[in-house]
Amino acid sequence: MAIKLFYQLKLKREKENIGFLDLLFPKKLKAFTLGFGFLKRFMFFQLRMGLKLIRKAKINLKLFSVLQDISMKKILIISICKERLHYYEFVKPIEDIVKKSGKKFFTKHYTKLNSLDVEKAERIIICGTSLKDNDFMKHLKNFMWIKTIDKPVLGICGGMEIIGMVYQEKLKNNLEIGFYEEKFTKEFLGIYGIQEVYHLHNYYVNFLSKYFFFFTEGKIAQAVRHREREIYGVLFHPEVRQKNLITQFLEKK
Repeated sequence: MAIKLFYQLKLKREKENIGFLDLLFPKKLKAFTLGFGFLKRFMFFQLRMGLKLIRKAKINLKLFSVLQDISMKKILIISICKERLHYYEFVKPIEDIVKKSGKKFFTKHYTKLNSLDVEKAERIIICGTSLKDNDFMKHLKNFMWIKTIDKPVLGICGGMEIIGMVYQEKLKNNLEIGFYEEKFTKEFLGIYGIQEVYHLHNYYVNFLSKYFFFFTEGKIAQAVRHREREIYGVLFHPEVRQKNLITQFLEKK
């Protein structure tokens, strides 16, 4: 029956030269069908435009977030630890001191550092690391921004060694572990005179250039400051003893 009906419609279409839609549907229903098709296409178009606007809004929101992050100055704490567990000994204590001071901060490993991180930082602290961890010495190119930066920088132990090597100073062997008394001949970030400090290092920087002032007595420079920029370096670990030195660095104007 269905096949017979199909052939009848086909013959009528060929005879009168009309389409199957005209045969199967009245004109009003055909207009409605065509209108519905247009409405469907229009709705899909609106949906695509809406999705484009949403994507654009997300991009603008992300850009706004980045710009807002740049405008909100923070302390940049740089980890040079190769082993993740060393973070808890050499980086987290510094984070705790900065947090206690009320300052905002963010921490980055030196291998993941970029120019935007340095740009949005108010001040920068380069942490130390363990005795056997010297991997950072192979990647001094990651720290060449130190030579041109116009923001305060504090290098601690390995961080001080990095500052020295960036300025082409040489390292020398000198193993020191434990608490020592050092004499500060000039005030350095709030400390002066004979002070107890904690050492944990294999090397020291043999400062010979004219770029730095020295603040301690003896042949090994325990604390230095750049002559023209606010770049500080300490061979000892103030996060263990002399925590106030870090606080002074954070608040120094």
